Amino acid sequence: MPAEAFVSSGLVHQVVDDDQLLAATAALVAKIAQKSPLGLRRMKSLANESLEQTLEVALRREIEAGRQHQTSHDMQEGLAAFKGKRAPRFTGC
Repeated sequence: MPAEAFVSSGLVHQVVDDDQLLAATAALVAKIAQKSPLGLRRMKSLANESLEQTLEVALRREIEAGRQHQTSHDMQEGLAAFKGKRAPRFTGC
């Protein structure tokens, strides 16, 4: 199966030639680094925890984390930045 088929199925984000891999990786890392450190930390924790949980427990934990994140400074900053059409200034709180 060609690699591009994995992109269209949603299993892979992007396919690049070998000589473009480092540049594509750096671009993705830069994009992720602009996101809320608090949100990223929570997502990573949820992903790691979910490996040893039932689907029901993992989904419940995801809902709880979402509720906690709604009251965070980063969430409020993200919404304000979107509304103000500016780049967010996340603090990780």
